[in-house]
Amino acid sequence: MAGTRDRYGFDEFLPEIPRYLKEKRYIAIFPRPLQTHLFRFHHASLHLPRPSSRRKHEIQHLVRLFAEAAGRARKAGFDAVEVHGAHGYLLNQFTSPLSNRRTDGYGGSFEGRIRFPLEIVAEVRKEVGSDSLVLYRLGASDGEGRGVTIGESQTFAQRLVRAGVNIVDVSGGLIGEAPEGMTGQGYFLPLAEKIKQAVDAPVIGVGGITDSAFADQAIREGRVDLVAVGRALLADPEWALSARRTLEPS
Repeated sequence: MAGTRDRYGFDEFLPEIPRYLKEKRYIAIFPRPLQTHLFRFHHASLHLPRPSSRRKHEIQHLVRLFAEAAGRARKAGFDAVEVHGAHGYLLNQFTSPLSNRRTDGYGGSFEGRIRFPLEIVAEVRKEVGSDSLVLYRLGASDGEGRGVTIGESQTFAQRLVRAGVNIVDVSGGLIGEAPEGMTGQGYFLPLAEKIKQAVDAPVIGVGGITDSAFADQAIREGRVDLVAVGRALLADPEWALSARRTLEPS
């Protein structure tokens, strides 16, 4: 999502964001025009206008905005940046054939659908230099036969690594971060295992992980190289400290 005239990419407008959101002065961006209810799947409370597609020069502008955002993170002292390409957000909408029906160089074939995120990764890498980590959150499966497949995602992950990604963070695609019917801890680990087989780079596994012993076992068994924990940290800010105490040899 970008603000009016894509203004949220610039530091001087950051204080305006709360007011613009309150006044609903923003534009939803999709690879192509879609029915608004598809966007409400993840943003049910926003009631957005009909999403608009982007022309080529506008896509190139967005590529630059991603890179500038990464540059600001580096200047702020962060050691790594992560490009979000999962959960039905913009980059995932380009990679999925369910949402990308473009007929130009940014759609159609698999190569066309992955072009936009690859251009972003390459530009981000140039912006942050060789001594910063670049992660990519990969929507590895849409959970729908006509959507992104794990085979495509394995190839895409290889291309991401060649473009400059250091770590691949594997999650869901258009099915979101917590799909219905997926229960238990580590429900995206099977996808991460498949990606790990395809790339020569560390892979992160996610999916409702709350137990440190489960996380430790997934890494020790070689299923993934790292795990990401989200909601458990929100529930317990000292989760990592507790995990360390639990897992350290007595």
